Amino acid sequence: METECQNRLPSQPIYAQSIPQLDVRVLISIIQDADHPKAIELVSMVNALPSSRVFTNVKWEAGVIDPSLKDALQKTPVGSHLVLCGDERFIWSCWSVANQAGWLNDEMTLLKTEHVRNLYCVHCGQIQPITTQAEVICQACQVKLFVRDHFSQRLGAYMGVCLDANQPYGGDVK
Repeated sequence: METECQNRLPSQPIYAQSIPQLDVRVLISIIQDADHPKAIELVSMVNALPSSRVFTNVKWEAGVIDPSLKDALQKTPVGSHLVLCGDERFIWSCWSVANQAGWLNDEMTLLKTEHVRNLYCVHCGQIQPITTQAEVICQACQVKLFVRDHFSQRLGAYMGVCLDANQPYGGDVK
């Protein structure tokens, strides 16, 4: 019997199915929606630890996270663990900030709550939100895109490539 990991491409992200029991000095949680059941469970776990911090209602616009979050992450002591909880767009925006602050993948747990993700159009460079569609039209260049399973951690997005090689331009161009 094949597992999800066996069918996964190496570039695809791995999300935790539940909140792991961690023995860490400091646990930091960054939560997109404090009312989501996974977030509620996470907050109760974090509150039980003597040294923990929860960030909710993080300022997040157009994929840009509040810069004060990076400062807080840089000041966290060694031996800490970070839990990112939200949709893929939110998680990977936070992941990028944490990565820039020096956090390693092994120091982070990713909890995906929704099926909203980013798509990168390889034709025009536009990043746009999508759900689980396999085909979309780019919002910027109007090219019909096939959503590949390839995921870029740097961009926090899946790759969208031209669906029809005979129609490589968007709109009504013939």
